[in-house]
Amino acid sequence: MMSAFDAFELSTQVGDAWQLTLYNSLCFDHRRWQLLYSAGSGKHPPRRETYVSAGFERFPIKAVGTGNRTETLAERRRACWAEGVTFVADLKHAGGPTMGIAHFAKRILRLWGILRHPEAYNLPAPSRVVFPATSAAHLKHSWPSAMLKLIAPTTARVAAEELMRSRCCYEHVIVSSRSNTYFVRKEDAEELRTRAHRLAAVAEAPRACADGRLNICYFKRSEGKSGGKWEGGERLIVNLKEVLLEMETATRRVGGTLRVVSANSSHTFEHQVGLFSSCDIMVSVHGSHNANLMWMHGGSAFMELNPHLFYYSSYKELAEVSGVLYLPSRRNSIAHTTNNALAAKAARFKKDFAHLDDAHCQDVSACRNLARNLPTMINMTDFAHNFERGIQHVHASRDGCSTPTRVFSGASWLTSSSRAPRATAESAGPLGGGRA
Repeated sequence: MMSAFDAFELSTQVGDAWQLTLYNSLCFDHRRWQLLYSAGSGKHPPRRETYVSAGFERFPIKAVGTGNRTETLAERRRACWAEGVTFVADLKHAGGPTMGIAHFAKRILRLWGILRHPEAYNLPAPSRVVFPATSAAHLKHSWPSAMLKLIAPTTARVAAEELMRSRCCYEHVIVSSRSNTYFVRKEDAEELRTRAHRLAAVAEAPRACADGRLNICYFKRSEGKSGGKWEGGERLIVNLKEVLLEMETATRRVGGTLRVVSANSSHTFEHQVGLFSSCDIMVSVHGSHNANLMWMHGGSAFMELNPHLFYYSSYKELAEVSGVLYLPSRRNSIAHTTNNALAAKAARFKKDFAHLDDAHCQDVSACRNLARNLPTMINMTDFAHNFERGIQHVHASRDGCSTPTRVFSGASWLTSSSRAPRATAESAGPLGGGRA
């Protein structure tokens, strides 16, 4: 049966939502992908626009001329030849067991999007997935391992170390250059969430709240190596007590439950799914662990607390495609600090990057890297307003919930109720760490 690979000789750009490029007989040698072509008299190298893909982020691709492509491939085939279709799941965060789950998700969910539409691509199912920037240790970890089980359970996995040890040629290769994207269609997000809920043995339908109670969570990020193997850097919220007091007051007025939850990369995928799916509203500082918001039920709400000038839209887009209301907290400031080193960094940051807004700061690596590591003062006016929006939204979306009456208390709109809250602290639910 003919497939898309039979329609071209070397490579072709598909022009789809995932920005795929397909290759026939692509080789890996000396930390470089090689597209071999016959360079005899009158022969010209392939045009760059037909084979170059941003999907090769750790190791670049290069067209390499050879006297006779067929003979060269026959010789290479005797050394190492991978038959069938190979999907390359690359991302520029390269090497070692330091990846957060968000980075891994954005690699492998490209494949999920393709596999969900076999009729659109006319591609054979991949025999293997190659991870140029993911270590074998990371692939064995619960979160990546479970995602592969859900998405491509029968495919072989080639980690970065194995790829670099071999001089191998691959019969057919698929690469996607779509970046910072989890899903392009809501139905794909819904199907993966359903599979994850089944694997984790959690309810697939949103919890009805006939008693009017909401489960509200604040996620305390795990940091450094002490809490788990792949945790990232600090995200210091200086006025965290004020944030939690605002949440507690609002929760009390709707008779809900407030939990401070935390988890790290030592927890399983199933625990992480269970934790996020149990929350009607999740408030969390920016970080890779927030990829787990894809497991929250439709109709839930998620608030991302961003450091000053640190923002990119991937979690907003993930929430929207997952049917979760995204609540912004972007107009935050750099907190005053008595730490001389941090104070000097803050002063330099303000001097160098005050002309940028939070979206454009992400285009400047020095701005982006410094912004996320400075202490943050949350804008409480914005926080209270958007947290109230989340309460109203969840009440409207849950069966058995009556929309609470809003009353103004202090600087924020809150909902009236005489019930006392149940506030608990919890260390559960599994999260991968790492920077996002």
